[in-house]
Amino acid sequence: MSILGAIAGNLALTGMTTGGVYIGGGIVPRILPILEEADFMGAFTDKGRFREMLSRMPVHVILNDKTALLGQPGVRWKGGNHGARP
Repeated sequence: MSILGAIAGNLALTGMTTGGVYIGGGIVPRILPILEEADFMGAFTDKGRFREMLSRMPVHVILNDKTALLGQPGVRWKGGNHGARP
């Protein structure tokens, strides 16, 4: 989990996501207990002089397995297909 934490921390810094980071995907809800126990946050915040900023950044786990599908009806309704074929 430290690798996931380190990568998430790097992406948070790259995007300056001061409003927080959302982690999702099919496996994340299944590994949530391991994520909470492992050194995810230690690796997330282990960025030298940026440690304090990252420690204030909220990290959220998306538990809804249908999240990726929730926006699709709105995209189709607005007439955009964003590269998708009908």
